[in-house]
Amino acid sequence: AAADLPDDDGTLVCYQTGAVGVEPIVYVLAPTAADAARVVRGLL
Repeated sequence: AAADLPDDDGTLVCYQTGAVGVEPIVYVLAPTAADAARVVRGLL
């Protein structure tokens, strides 16, 4: 489990080094899949 606290919008963004530089990895902390999908759509 990550020690970082989530942002107010319920997401936790981590970064890893990828083939094209630094890629954001978003962990969505939501009670249901529907809520998670809504949060992800809000980030796009």
